[in-house]
Amino acid sequence: MFQKAVSFCIIFILAVSALAASLINCPDCTKSVSSRAVFCPSCGCPGDAIAEAAKNLVRDNSKTLDRLIKIETDGRIGFAFPVEMADGLFAVAPLECLLSAVSVTLSFTSTNTPIAYLMPEVAVNAPLVRFPISSTNLAYWCVASLESTGSANLNYSTVTGLSFSRETTALSVAETSAATNLVSLYTSAMGNRFAQRIDPAQKWLSIQPKAFREHGRIFEKLIKGEKETPPSTWSHPIFDALLKREQTKEK
Repeated sequence: MFQKAVSFCIIFILAVSALAASLINCPDCTKSVSSRAVFCPSCGCPGDAIAEAAKNLVRDNSKTLDRLIKIETDGRIGFAFPVEMADGLFAVAPLECLLSAVSVTLSFTSTNTPIAYLMPEVAVNAPLVRFPISSTNLAYWCVASLESTGSANLNYSTVTGLSFSRETTALSVAETSAATNLVSLYTSAMGNRFAQRIDPAQKWLSIQPKAFREHGRIFEKLIKGEKETPPSTWSHPIFDALLKREQTKEK
């Protein structure tokens, strides 16, 4: 009886420890590993290094989450990134965050603090939208150091916050350079999910909300292959550009 009780206590303690642990990216190979692992099963990285990476992640998360902006549009939730461009400060997001939306709200992910923004601007030939914002916290928001060359996918999870990986996953929301500059955003505005590169020379145009919303509904139906008559003139050149891109891809 005593042995059973001891065994139960040990199992209980191990279970609680497992629940308390969280998955992070291994500091050496960037693959997922328990924060309490003795070593990484993929590359053999020692547990001390993994534990230190976990501590840094917890310490940095209070800062990093405020670099990720939440967009709520008609019940849908997406993400934007604070980016300083040549012509101002913007929250940049995939176009589907705005398509056919009646209401749009920006806020910091960790605190839900609202962010004031001006009229959205949509890229002329890319499925991207940017919200001009007057001010935000642009402090260093990277949670892991990157190599001097190449780029990494930036993932977001409600459990681990922001993290990096070399492989694209369902949690990947953006791609960053070694200098932590935004390289691309993952978008599904054209039906399939893909990484849209951020071109510094990209041209942007403001929208007329009502017309853009109505044409956004038509565009979404056309992309899904539903029967819909397109307008004689689109309210923004992005619709025509993306439809032509889709037609070219099909050929």
